Amino acid sequence: MPPTRACSHAHALLAANTAVLRIDSDDPDALAAKLFLLIDTGRTKDALDLMTSSVGRRTRFPFEYAYCLYKEGRIEDALEQLDNVPAQRALDRKRLEGQLYYRLERYDACIATYREILAAPYHEDSVEAKANLVAAYVAAGKSEEISAALAEIGCGSSQD
Repeated sequence: MPPTRACSHAHALLAANTAVLRIDSDDPDALAAKLFLLIDTGRTKDALDLMTSSVGRRTRFPFEYAYCLYKEGRIEDALEQLDNVPAQRALDRKRLEGQLYYRLERYDACIATYREILAAPYHEDSVEAKANLVAAYVAAGKSEEISAALAEIGCGSSQD
């Protein structure tokens, strides 16, 4: 299957970025661009390598570091890293936290996280968050609580 246009563009951007970094290997903008290009193209292992080559990069992008750890299966490490994510990334942090709790089979914590997302001031009417909440209830063996939980957070009952 031929590469998609977006994939071709991402690879071209990575090549251009590599050329810039050959000129100035510490250029913070070029390093940030490379990091996001690696993540966008699914190369989370390479993104982790880039961030761990410098503590400064890891601390500059704590959410992205946690996300890459998650994608690489280092779930406990990713959860620990979330403590470093700044408040202005609260929604991103909560979304990832919910995924991490689910993967760790800590379903009650997962349920609490998604309920918090759906009830918070930064609330978004996210179908994904609602679906993840339902999945956590099912995985926790609490299917009978789903209708009441959805009604409580303003999603109506399953009979609607």
